[in-house]
Amino acid sequence: MKDEKLKNGFTSFSGISNSRFETVNIKNRAGTLRSRFPGLGFRISDLGFRLTNHDSRIPIHRSLFTFLMILMAAQLLALKPSAEYNPHPDMFALIHKDLEVITSDRLSIACWFFPAQDMPETSAILAARNEGILPEYSAAAEPKPTIVVANGDAGNMSNQINFVVGFCPWGYNIVLFDWRGFGASSAWEAASDQLCYKEYLWDYAAVLDAVFEQPEVDTTRVAVYGGSTGAYLSFAAAAADERVDFALLRAILTDFEDVLVGLRAAKPERNLQAPAGYPEKLFPINIAPDFKRPVLLIVGEDDSVTPLWMSEKIYSLLPGKKELWIVPEAEHGGEKGPVYSDFERFTQKVDGFLSSQSEEVSSEK
Repeated sequence: MKDEKLKNGFTSFSGISNSRFETVNIKNRAGTLRSRFPGLGFRISDLGFRLTNHDSRIPIHRSLFTFLMILMAAQLLALKPSAEYNPHPDMFALIHKDLEVITSDRLSIACWFFPAQDMPETSAILAARNEGILPEYSAAAEPKPTIVVANGDAGNMSNQINFVVGFCPWGYNIVLFDWRGFGASSAWEAASDQLCYKEYLWDYAAVLDAVFEQPEVDTTRVAVYGGSTGAYLSFAAAAADERVDFALLRAILTDFEDVLVGLRAAKPERNLQAPAGYPEKLFPINIAPDFKRPVLLIVGEDDSVTPLWMSEKIYSLLPGKKELWIVPEAEHGGEKGPVYSDFERFTQKVDGFLSSQSEEVSSEK
């Protein structure tokens, strides 16, 4: 039944059927973007479909979604930043703007703001790819709910572009950003065996300050989302900023001591380390008892990195509105994780949770 449903959901996307993923030059607002897809060994025609979303109102391009699933398939245990945006939103004619984000220690954080928008037609994607013609920035007249998406411990914010595909057509703004030392953010030395750095909390705080200044943002409906590393940093950012209305957390840990037991057993050759100076009060297990805003916890049933019991523990401590979604047979992350094993189901779950909570939060404020 599921296979039949998916089969019927695809319609031809033949406008780029003869193109290949290879070096392409696209003129963007800052000049020429050079994006490379080395060694992937398949053509856009292999991905050349679009998927109709769950009420058939807005087309979602499967080419973008499938390619990004490939990028997200790897699971890492510590920091591995990338400077190259692969892909860049201009490749898919996605409307966005750069936010100016400066941290308390005067570093620049790269940040993309995607207003709520329909997905572009094939002709617009081709115009961007082949002619460097990009859509003008535009946004809805009224402020929209916003999800700030934190990246994990590897790659950069381009890994998360399919959150734009999944949520912008449903009326959400999406914000993506890079930690210091990642992507186009200020250069910053990071040891590969560190789980994270306390300074990433400064990056997150600066991003939130910039987000709340945007006229496109409904400041009564702002959520943070993160998975694994991004989850505990998102929880900490929300705890430190009362303006945040919701926390959406996939694969949350309890504290660094608990998670390092499993990580060191899995990778005994690595000298994995907890972040020095990270505030103990911002460990998830210490945040949870006093965090009264709505929280959606998401965890794979077969997660071996941040096992189910960790999410259950955090859930048991939360005093406010909360939901725990245990995804059957899903692992920690990647293509078998709770997000990408069934992305449509994931978007439905998050949208349903936020929609159910938004009216109550707005009335309280």
